[in-house]
Amino acid sequence: MIWLLKARDALDKVNDPWEPWYDKYFGFVIRADSSMEARRIAHEYAKESKENRNKQNPWLEDKYSTCIEILNSGESEIILKDFHAA
Repeated sequence: MIWLLKARDALDKVNDPWEPWYDKYFGFVIRADSSMEARRIAHEYAKESKENRNKQNPWLEDKYSTCIEILNSGESEIILKDFHAA
């Protein structure tokens, strides 16, 4: 299965793992057997990046990120274009 993981807008701005916005991942497209496996892969890949400060695990937690299965049907579209330059 293919999974699309994206950062959520944080409701709690004090603990927002996406602020400041630079030097962080904001999305992944991952092949995995389950959404939890996809989240673990994203977490491991982003472990050293700045969104994991303060011992947060934003790719493992629903309140910080989404993880949905990409189906092989629908309109043609860009699945993920996530560019953040300083």
